[in-house]
Amino acid sequence: MAEKWVGGTWSAEVLEQIHRLDGDDSEWITAAAAAAFPEVESEQQLALRVQLDERGWHLIDAPGTARDLEALIRLQMRHFTAEMIGRLLREMPTCVTLAQLADEMGAVATRWDSELADFVWLKVWNGRDQLLLVGAAYEQTQVVSAPQRRRWETIGAHMTAAFQLRRALRRRGALDQAVLTLDGRIARVPCRDPRQRLRERVAALDHRAGSVVVRGNEPLWEPLVEGRCTLVDCFDAAGKHFVVAAANPVVEGRPDTALDDRERDVAQLAAVGMTNEDIADTLGLSRTAVSTALSQAMALLGVPDRALLPLIFDDSARTHRWTVGGVELIVGVHELRVPESLTPAETEVALLAIRGLSNAAIAEQRGSSARTVANLMRRVYSKRGLSNRTELVRDMVRVPPCASAASATA
Repeated sequence: MAEKWVGGTWSAEVLEQIHRLDGDDSEWITAAAAAAFPEVESEQQLALRVQLDERGWHLIDAPGTARDLEALIRLQMRHFTAEMIGRLLREMPTCVTLAQLADEMGAVATRWDSELADFVWLKVWNGRDQLLLVGAAYEQTQVVSAPQRRRWETIGAHMTAAFQLRRALRRRGALDQAVLTLDGRIARVPCRDPRQRLRERVAALDHRAGSVVVRGNEPLWEPLVEGRCTLVDCFDAAGKHFVVAAANPVVEGRPDTALDDRERDVAQLAAVGMTNEDIADTLGLSRTAVSTALSQAMALLGVPDRALLPLIFDDSARTHRWTVGGVELIVGVHELRVPESLTPAETEVALLAIRGLSNAAIAEQRGSSARTVANLMRRVYSKRGLSNRTELVRDMVRVPPCASAASATA
């Protein structure tokens, strides 16, 4: 099985796909399954959407699943009683293979094993009435290593957060379609893009809250590091930069996206601008160990770019908690300071860069070439005396040195 997820690029692509809010659920499920299991052919990727209600359970559909595989699944599911299915759904961990189910549950799973080789399943829950089983079929029995299991548990946790948010955005009246006008009023306008609706709602709530900070609110990085919430968006509006996370379901034990001590320490030191070499010297680790821990931490946090870490670990940001459509949001708000020395094109590119977009993504959004974006970024760095995107974030958002990094160097 592929182990590219700790390399950064692969995990960023997966996270980008998982946290899409546009399109219907079937399209999203199909694309997320393909992103989660890139090592298998599309004919081997599968997803089951199960509806739970007072009558029990029933299979809604199998988005993106090959017809012959879907037919076999439906045929085999006839052998399962409602009690068996309920037990599987309740006791199944976030990531499990069919062979493991057979070992743990005996006859309940052997009906599958007699017909199929093995599956790797991810359990994704929308928080109320629908369950997704996203996975891949394999020709041989699978032995999932600890890094592979953690990778899939992380993907499953991010998919759960996205699935719940997608459900919330589709609830009638969950989001006011509102924007801030130049004179500070809130105006209602038609808007169909769910992510844009979410951003408008967050910006409007922040406008109403003003600069008030609720005493006792913990900084955003604490629930993120502990796996109690998942990063879902970063955007700019009204001269501010917003970092939005959604609360995860409460689970027993350690959440799948929680960072261990090493990952937390490495991420905090990277957030203050330390290089991997400096972090290795500070913590007494090898550079390889630092690189691995940092990549793992970024994947668990849902951070696509190292440059965004200063925003995550900024203790000075205003932190709000709002409930939107039944989903609790934790939002960090930073004041943007755009240097007057930058041209409009340089400003546009810089603002997109601090949101974590690559040069290629910025070029696509602007309708220009990646070379043009690279040249504009070089001019920004030259004018501001910067050398990388982490310094750019700290320059434009004015992030002070992280108090949270003190524990990592103590």
